Amino acid sequence: MDTEEQRKHVRNFSKTIDEQTEQIKQKDEILLKQNETITETIDNLGNTKNKLAATENKLNENYKEISTLKNTTAQLEKEHDYKSKKLDLYNKLFFDTENRRFYSTIDNFPLEVITKVNKLKEDNLIMEFLGIAKFIENGGMIGTESLDKMKQLGLAFEVGARPDLTPIGNIIYHYRNILIRNN
Repeated sequence: MDTEEQRKHVRNFSKTIDEQTEQIKQKDEILLKQNETITETIDNLGNTKNKLAATENKLNENYKEISTLKNTTAQLEKEHDYKSKKLDLYNKLFFDTENRRFYSTIDNFPLEVITKVNKLKEDNLIMEFLGIAKFIENGGMIGTESLDKMKQLGLAFEVGARPDLTPIGNIIYHYRNILIRNN
């Protein structure tokens, strides 16, 4: 091989090395971009997993809250049933036709009822009490001061904006002819 041929060979070899070097550079750039994309995808995946975990936690909290609310509702229903039965027994005891004759004399009433009637009389609140009771029974206008007095005495209560008589207040009003007029 002569020198010229060697030079040509070296130039071709050099050119091939330059081309391969350029290809390696391009592949390195492509690899770098792919690495960035992979890193970004991994970060997005991590964020998505974190969001999913937070959503699952929130969902579990909601399930626990629903369970608690169901238990509370069931307990309140049982309590309501119990109190309704108790109220029915109270109504039968004091207001059934067969029991009314028993309460025809003031001596047959519980001491607490008689004490409340005496307190109304001592404080000169009989007319206010009767006014509150008639308002609750028939509707109309009522002074909040009078209602507040009856609430303090334990003869009335209010749920929301709806006043009502307590059981003792109801007994006094129902048997007012015996308790108020004859005492």
